[in-house]
Amino acid sequence: MWLSTRENHAASEEDNWTELMQHENLYKTFVDYELKNWNREMWSWNGDLPGPALTILHQHAVQGDLTELQTAAVRFVAASGIYLKYSLDPRWMFQLLTDIENAWVNFTLTREEEMWLAEKFTAMQASLKELLDPCFGIFISSFNFRTNGIPYFSVVFKQIDKLMSDEVISFLNQNEHPDSAYSRLIFSVYLEVKDLASFSQNLPSGGDHKLLLPRCHEWFEPSVSCWLDVCKAKALQRVRTSVELQKPCEGEKLVKHSSSAVDVVAMFCHLRDFWRLLQWPKASTQYRCYRNS
Repeated sequence: MWLSTRENHAASEEDNWTELMQHENLYKTFVDYELKNWNREMWSWNGDLPGPALTILHQHAVQGDLTELQTAAVRFVAASGIYLKYSLDPRWMFQLLTDIENAWVNFTLTREEEMWLAEKFTAMQASLKELLDPCFGIFISSFNFRTNGIPYFSVVFKQIDKLMSDEVISFLNQNEHPDSAYSRLIFSVYLEVKDLASFSQNLPSGGDHKLLLPRCHEWFEPSVSCWLDVCKAKALQRVRTSVELQKPCEGEKLVKHSSSAVDVVAMFCHLRDFWRLLQWPKASTQYRCYRNS
């Protein structure tokens, strides 16, 4: 049985590899199960495992005498293979790497374990490089340019601007009639592209950069118009429902209001937060979207 203690097996220090491999297989099994039963988009899974799975992993780590650093390393190794098979949230891998970094403060790995972790990390890096070879080529070239006196950031950003613009425009043209799930994905893409475009502010002033990303809002204007249509329809329905179900309620002694007032104010707060999140740059476009909605 895996969950019996190493003391019961009279295991030596070298046998720790057995526990490492077992822990890797356990973690893979739990992650695979979660992904197979995930009913939403794969990229929306954040790496969380249910309580029973975490309990079993913890018990196995304790009974296998695995340190916090060993378990962090094993889970990264297990996740790296899974990450390359699916379009998963990169923040999951970043968190696993952060766990390794934090655990390394208080623990160490053996030389063999370090080589094993480095080998797995290098393999994952090579696979990602193959998938993203154009981008890696840009970064490699940019290092050479910097040594020749050409500004590193400007060169890299202009190349990324072109590649990212082509990819995003192609992505937006894939589906003319997106469903709700696809619309949520478009919204996530918009937020990421908007954040990336903001880095153009760090380019040297005075140059004719001819960038595309700072105008990315133009690509998403049809989607924004649809989002505002949905917001308007849901807002009107929310007001009607609130009025139909309203009840008088009291807060402090001098404050009297209806439940519909609370619901409507909360709704407008959500709409305000949504609009702030969009950070739409052109007032004329804003008003046109509202008129069309």
